[in-house]
Amino acid sequence: MEYMERQVVMRYDGTFAGLLCAAQEASRLTAVPHHRLDFKSQDEGEELFEEPLDIQTDLGLARQIWRKAAAQGYAAGLRTCFDAYCSDSPGKNNHTGRVLCAMLREAARAVGPCAAQHLARSKLMFLDNLNDPDILSVVTAARRCRNQAQKITGLIRFSELADGLWYSAISPDCDVLPLIAPHFALRFASQRFMIHDLRRSTAIVHEPGAAWRILDGVFLPDGMQVSNLPCTEKEFLIREHWRRYFSSIAIEARRNPRLQASFMPKKYWAGLPEMCDNDVLNTSRLPSKKEAL
Repeated sequence: MEYMERQVVMRYDGTFAGLLCAAQEASRLTAVPHHRLDFKSQDEGEELFEEPLDIQTDLGLARQIWRKAAAQGYAAGLRTCFDAYCSDSPGKNNHTGRVLCAMLREAARAVGPCAAQHLARSKLMFLDNLNDPDILSVVTAARRCRNQAQKITGLIRFSELADGLWYSAISPDCDVLPLIAPHFALRFASQRFMIHDLRRSTAIVHEPGAAWRILDGVFLPDGMQVSNLPCTEKEFLIREHWRRYFSSIAIEARRNPRLQASFMPKKYWAGLPEMCDNDVLNTSRLPSKKEAL
């Protein structure tokens, strides 16, 4: 009865692996009502009289939890939770943790002679219950994150640096790097490239013949901005040709900036050579050769 009278706080290290471990631990607290579970990362403040349960992150256990739930038919649900975790939705830790906990509890119930029938029904309908505020929040956040990843996948522009690295800088609202990394690693398998998230100081790093990695704590050298990174002569030439092509196919009489911004939001313009004119005042925009000199 002690759990019934107070909020139970699961505190973890802020990683998705840690959240999986916390959800697994919470799923075993059968006496705790769903709405009385809270999931907090270590950088979130602690409230008065709060007695959190500190959860240790175990990567091996997290992989085991994922594989077991996926094998039982919850792969799509797990992926949706991961996408929601990568979003910028407020309260995503709580909502995602509760949905994961409910999912793991549901999977644990699938035992006995009717297990197959129960599992088939639950896994198909689990995330369809949008009357549940946690599920609604997770599904909405995941959709937003996926949409942003899809836009950025089509709008990323790489620049060839003097050392041969193909570099791109982005500043997305959501943490889309884990979502877009497989696409670019497959598309440019023979290239050495980096996609740098300036907002989170993280980056996808890919070397030919090796698996892609996401690194933390990636910063530009002191005093250097994206606009003055050392590029090759060929890179400046490509930018100029691309600007000319963009201008040549444009129909001035049908110019509609508002419609253009609805398909390609202005927050993505800084990394596009064709949009880097004098009206785009941003230190991360791609300059022409004349501006760079």
